[in-house]
This record gives sequence, structure tokens and C-alpha cells, in this order.
Amino acid sequence: MDAVILAGGLGTRLRPFTYKTPKPLMPLLNVPIVVRQAEFLRSLGATRLVVLVNASGRRIVSVLESSCVFPKVHVRYESRPLGTGGAVRSALDIIQGEWFFVMNGDVCFFGDLPKMGLCDESVIVVHEVTDATGFGLVRCENEMIEGFTEKPGEATSGFINAGLYRLWKQDVMLLAGGESASLERDLFPVLSSRGRLRAHVFRGFWSDLGTHERYLNAHYELMQKMAVFQGTPPSCNFQVIPPCCISPEARISSSASIGPYTTVGAGAVVGEGASIIRSVILPGAHVRAYAQIEGSIVGDLT
Repeated sequence: MDAVILAGGLGTRLRPFTYKTPKPLMPLLNVPIVVRQAEFLRSLGATRLVVLVNASGRRIVSVLESSCVFPKVHVRYESRPLGTGGAVRSALDIIQGEWFFVMNGDVCFFGDLPKMGLCDESVIVVHEVTDATGFGLVRCENEMIEGFTEKPGEATSGFINAGLYRLWKQDVMLLAGGESASLERDLFPVLSSRGRLRAHVFRGFWSDLGTHERYLNAHYELMQKMAVFQGTPPSCNFQVIPPCCISPEARISSSASIGPYTTVGAGAVVGEGASIIRSVILPGAHVRAYAQIEGSIVGDLT
């Protein structure tokens, strides 16, 4: 079964970090987001990966190929933005099978997704949240999706679109080829009105990684769930307060203090006496001696 990753977004909400690093290559516990996604799709039974990228997406493809999660990565480059729906519609000629997975490029799943039974409808994976103000709600009745509610103005609980779909080709072909379109706005309401859209609940950890705050919170939550602690050599002379995720290729000076809930990427340099708490130090970043950092993302923007 094919799986498609929508990796053509510009990552505007994660700027300035995405000026240098494409959003799908931003690390999540020191592994690129897009590789985490490929691993999750493989766990769902996908056997073939298609990645949709913009003209500058060669780095994304190279990282996926090097990860060896899938034996081969099939690519479709967008010469112009087509939106989520237009991008998938334009790639139908390289997607095998009558139905396939699609995953948005800025979501993270951790946990088991109950197996989807074969059904005649396309499927949206939904996730229950206590505050849907940033997402909008999916209205469901007996597993069938009846409609969608725009982002509520106040904290409201309910099910949201988790950015993972199993789509039938015949449904995607309702979109006009070669034109910009949105799965969420142009296709899903039509399928719902025709009784061709089903909900499938994911109850594990889920996060939208598209903002600085959500990107940081995803690190905190995953460290707690995965009990992460890695990378410090036995001879290290700096303090580590777990959970942490420290690349063995990071250079950390003596008397520095790392953690809790801190990630330090490959090639990062942490100066003497620095203290880093609940933060993400991206690959290649430099933290000066005696710096005090908390609740931050530190990148290499040179």
C-alpha cells in the first residue's frame, strides 16, 4: 500500500528556523520530522513511499533515502504551489493501488493506530482534544463524518482532523487536475455530503508541529512518554538531568547543565557553565558560556 507525505509547505510559522532548514527536516528528538512520519506510516503497513515536495525539496528526498525506512522514495516535485488537494491529485499517476495513505507534513503520531477495516469510504484519522480553538472540529455520528466546524472562538473539546487520511483514488479524482485545491476545504466537505467520509479515532499522542510552542511541547511530551535519555559518554563532566536527548556529536563543556526536557543536536556547541532547561538546541547551534536558557529553541542561522 502506498503512503504519501505532503512535504511541500514553506514552514512559515516555524520561521526563522525554516529559512535554513525545511520544515520536514526540523528534528524531533534529533530525528527529522519526515523520517519519524515515514516510520509511522511503515508501522501502518505502507510498503511504498511517495513524497510531494516543492522545487527546493531535494534535501528532503536525500534524507528520506538515507534513512532506508522505505527501500525507495518516489518523488513528485511541484513547479508551483497546488495546495494539499491539488498536490495529491497531480500525483495520482505515480500512486499505485486504488486507495492510499496521505499524511500532512507537520504532524506527529506516537502510539498504535487501531487497524482500519476496509470500507467503501475515504477515511480521516481524528484525535480528541480538550481545546480545539486552533484547529476546528470534525462532527461525527456512528463513525461517519457529517460535517466540519470552523475554529471555535473559545476552548471547546471534541475531535479534530489529525492530518492523516486513507483516500480512494476515485474520490480524489473529483478534484480538477492541474489546479490548486485543498483536501480540507474543497474535497472533504463534498465527500461528507455524499456519505463517503468516515472517521477513525487515534488515541495515542498527537501533535501539530507547525508553531514554536507546539514544536517545543511535542518534545516535552515525547520525552516523557519515551523515557528518553541518550548520548552522554561515560566520561562526561557536565550535569545531565533527565529526560534529555543529547546527540553524541554535540560538544558540551564541563560544568554545563543540561535538562530536564532538553534536546541537543549534532554539531551543537554548549559553552562552559551554561544551563539549558526545557529547550531544543538545533544541530550546529552555539550556546555561549554561562548562558541561561529555558523554554527556547536555539538554532544555527549563520
